[in-house]
Amino acid sequence: MVRGLIFSSSTRWGTLALALICAVPGWAASPSITVLTGTTVHCDSTGSGGYPTTIQWVVTPPGGGPPTKPTSTEPAFDLVVDIPGLWTVDLSLEYAHQVDGSLWSTQDQGVINAKSVVADLDPGPLVVTTTETITLDGSGSQISALAVASAVFKVDGAAIDGCTFPGPVTDPATLICAFPASDLGVGTFVVSLELTDSVGGFTDTAEATLEIIEEPPFTVDFLWNPSGSDPLTLLVELVLSAGWTFSDLENAVWEFGDGGPPEDVTCSSFNFFCQLWSHEYSADGFYDVTVTVTTSGGQWDSVTRQVTIGDPPPTPTADFTASPAAATVNSPVIFTFTGSCTDVCTYFWDFGDGSTSTLLNPTHTFVAPIDREVSLTVANGTGQDVMTQTIPVSNCWSPIGTITQSGSCYGAPIGLTAPAADAVVWSTGATGPVTTVAAPALYWAHLLQGLDCWAYVEHTVILEPCQGSPEGNVDMDLQGHVDAADIQALIRELSDGDGELVIDSWGGELGAPGADLTGATGPDGLITGDDLDRLLEVLFLGE
Repeated sequence: MVRGLIFSSSTRWGTLALALICAVPGWAASPSITVLTGTTVHCDSTGSGGYPTTIQWVVTPPGGGPPTKPTSTEPAFDLVVDIPGLWTVDLSLEYAHQVDGSLWSTQDQGVINAKSVVADLDPGPLVVTTTETITLDGSGSQISALAVASAVFKVDGAAIDGCTFPGPVTDPATLICAFPASDLGVGTFVVSLELTDSVGGFTDTAEATLEIIEEPPFTVDFLWNPSGSDPLTLLVELVLSAGWTFSDLENAVWEFGDGGPPEDVTCSSFNFFCQLWSHEYSADGFYDVTVTVTTSGGQWDSVTRQVTIGDPPPTPTADFTASPAAATVNSPVIFTFTGSCTDVCTYFWDFGDGSTSTLLNPTHTFVAPIDREVSLTVANGTGQDVMTQTIPVSNCWSPIGTITQSGSCYGAPIGLTAPAADAVVWSTGATGPVTTVAAPALYWAHLLQGLDCWAYVEHTVILEPCQGSPEGNVDMDLQGHVDAADIQALIRELSDGDGELVIDSWGGELGAPGADLTGATGPDGLITGDDLDRLLEVLFLGE
């Protein structure tokens, strides 16, 4: 295929097909041609109609007049275009027959635009988003062998930073300009490539109109349906938000909710598989399917949908009642399941006070007057549901006073006395108005009034180390006496090697200050073998 001039011409007697072709091999046909200076153009009239007897070509170069004689009288000739500017090519044909006494003739004219540089601009996509990179490609430009060019890329007439090539530019393949679309912002812009030859100062410019828009939000969703031939096979189809195509995607990660590993699809290589995917399940059920999609530009979105595979039992519904709805301490509350569950079901009750149950309808007694968040989790093979209710818990009556404490030393008996009540049940399991404890801790008691009306009181025991006599008599043990239990505690303390006083030796064991018996001038704060010897003397010699 050639690029050249093809004309039809009118005669004064009628219309005769006239084919004037001036072309450069490899170029497409056009009403006019543009060539580089120094190019040889082939002009041909053999496609004209009839059999002309006379052929005259007249070529007028830029800035000059027509020649005094025809440039050529042959059907075809070659023309070297060596001056930049517009060349006119006139073709006249005469025929042997006459019409009204005159020879039949026809003529027409073509134009050759000779340039020392020819700018060619490929702007890439004409509509881009603010997150994309604009690449202006001038590699299709031409530079005459007679000229060495400089080049500048512009937007709306202003040079683009970093895209000026001062020259010499002899290889158009180097004419690439890339910059973020965000540098321009949203709008319509005219981008151009301007080439200037360094010989004659001739300039040629190619332009394109570019629109920059805000990038649409990227969101994904998917459609699904079971395979008709296999109800355990799920077919999924990815759906993109408006303005996005699958060629924009980098990868998609599918999680099918059955415990299998994520399935990663590379979209840049397999657009079809990125749009359509399938997964095979091993059992009927309800599954949460999640897809996370990332674009080549770094945007991402994720969506989760529950799909039904096969014919699973329905997902259970958790619900329950409490009787009484407002509880009192030390009084049973009956919890009744009122939800729904089919197939094999499990029930897990959390009463909010550290107690749990797996019964269908449990009974629970709350210890303290504290509102509790009671939750029930019901599950079967297809899923689970959770219901939570607040159960208020209060005292049935208000006792006068609170628990009182007698004694405050480690190792010594500590007495706790409850307020007056018809009956008392302590957290230690003891009953009666008074109980004896030895460890610092929180203790509480349920107090009965009447037949079935309870109240809750509590007390925190705080103890301190109390020093015994340094003389080694029987009063130095905080329990009030020295016995074999004290020796066992002392031996244990010696074996740990730290030499520190024991400050927590409740339960009949050694009260440490009484075991520190020796030192230069009395007890020295360390438990040593000398202390053990002194204690043995106290036990066996009575000193």
